Amino acid sequence: MKRGYDILETQLLGTVAVVVSENGVEEVCLTKESFKDYLKHHPEVEQNPKLCQEAISQLDAYFKGERLNFELPLALEGTEFRKQVWEALMQIPYGETRSYGEIAKSIGNPKAVRAVGSANKANVLPLIIPCHRVIGAKGRLVGFMGARTDLQARLLAHEEKIRSQRLYKH
Repeated sequence: MKRGYDILETQLLGTVAVVVSENGVEEVCLTKESFKDYLKHHPEVEQNPKLCQEAISQLDAYFKGERLNFELPLALEGTEFRKQVWEALMQIPYGETRSYGEIAKSIGNPKAVRAVGSANKANVLPLIIPCHRVIGAKGRLVGFMGARTDLQARLLAHEEKIRSQRLYKH
């Protein structure tokens, strides 16, 4: 199966890399470090801008504030529970947040807060599956990409800014 990556340089986060196969987007790396780690485990994956063109284009439009949702085929691998959580994450509107508890309730499993956190952590398609929109019960930023709440804060601020601009225009 054909698989390749490409890189997008962004003002907001710096280097963002995407890995795409014939089945769809497989991975989004929001830091140089996470991308280097990905390549260490997958040295066979080579740069392929043509294969990644649509994903890079949509990510670029997101960072420019021109795209609020992604329309890409996704090559998701995970348990049915994780897929259910990821689907719930994709329902969180641009510029809004939900708590882990709210996500657990939305999938009909209100006691599964920790499991929702685990599914969130296992998400390899950040931005496309917007795990940055999930926050702690008291409104705190917690657990994004381990301890990268600085990136989460930047993404949420970006979305709030774009959302405010769009509301102001209308």
